[in-house]
Amino acid sequence: MKVNLKYKEQKLDFDKRSLPALIVFLVLLMFGLILYFSWRSGRTPDEEVAKKDITVVTTIFPLYDMVRNVVGEEDNIKVVQIISSGSSPHTFEPSIQNREDISNADIVFIVGAGFDDWVKEMIEDDTNIIDLSEYVDLSSYENVTIDTKMSNKISKFGTSCMQFEGIWLSPYNECENITKEQCSQIGGTFDECASSCRNLDKEETACIQVCVPVCKFKSDKEKSEGGSAEKDPHFWLSIENAKKIVTEIYNNITSLSENNAQELYNNTIRYLTSLDETKQYISSRAEIVQENQLITYHNSFEYFAREFGFEIVATFEEHEGQEPSAKYLTELISIVEEYQISTLYKQPQMSDEVLSAFAEDNDLEIKTLDPLGGGERTGSYIDILLFNIHSIAGSETEGS
Repeated sequence: MKVNLKYKEQKLDFDKRSLPALIVFLVLLMFGLILYFSWRSGRTPDEEVAKKDITVVTTIFPLYDMVRNVVGEEDNIKVVQIISSGSSPHTFEPSIQNREDISNADIVFIVGAGFDDWVKEMIEDDTNIIDLSEYVDLSSYENVTIDTKMSNKISKFGTSCMQFEGIWLSPYNECENITKEQCSQIGGTFDECASSCRNLDKEETACIQVCVPVCKFKSDKEKSEGGSAEKDPHFWLSIENAKKIVTEIYNNITSLSENNAQELYNNTIRYLTSLDETKQYISSRAEIVQENQLITYHNSFEYFAREFGFEIVATFEEHEGQEPSAKYLTELISIVEEYQISTLYKQPQMSDEVLSAFAEDNDLEIKTLDPLGGGERTGSYIDILLFNIHSIAGSETEGS
């Protein structure tokens, strides 16, 4: 027993002498481990994410603003708008910088449905282009002009052809000597090397074969026979469609930056809530409007009108990019009288010289409806919607 006690006493004496050094060792070890795992888990992954910049490109301002609301204040995500606010998408010509932005983008959101499909022609690999028209229910153009809305589609294509300084061949629905991008922009099918003799009968005089760049269009009859009536691409003016667009924007950006997922999710939920509140407000303002029949300048507002109980009875523009004929204006007067129209709605991206003269001659008020925004009073997508309903119904401070 004495031996054992002595042994224990010796061991106890040994532990007492070693204890301070052991404590110092353990403290240093723990401190080292804390620093190591802090460096591993806190610094390295975060720094890698911060260095991974993402560029998101959109064509028009409403899409740009939706992306901004989803992204929020995430510094590593850059958002670029291609078509500058105030410009008409129908006559827009992309610059060298626009081409570079599209080519270098991680993801590109376009309207689609023929509106801005020219973007697809700018890059070889279009897998990063998201055509948002594929995620909404598209409507065909309604018959909202005097007879039929697009009664002379070929005239529309001819006007666009000549705006690009091409040669319009009306009997064949073809436009010569425009670029592939211009052809895509106005909804045609491009042939880089069509025969100069393609439209001649074999029995006609000899023709010298040369390559001619040609943009070809289908007539309304050919389209209807093919079962594909022209779709209205202005779907973003429906809030229900906007919510679908925002959801797809969130899904696609999150797939590129999972580390931002929580922030993007929170931003998206807040924005969807704001859209619901905006729809509720606009619906309440629309209910007080007594003149529900509208004449708009361009055929942009069918989705907005349908969602909030309005009816577009005519457009001032007879054919896109073309001034209305005297006959058309005479028929338009009949529509004004039939529906007791008191107001015409111009569009800031379009010239209103002829419309102003028509309104003055017929004692009509002119107000503005803006589908694209980006101006002082339309600095967000929601502001665009509010601007338009206030233009129709008046603001709450103005009364009904």
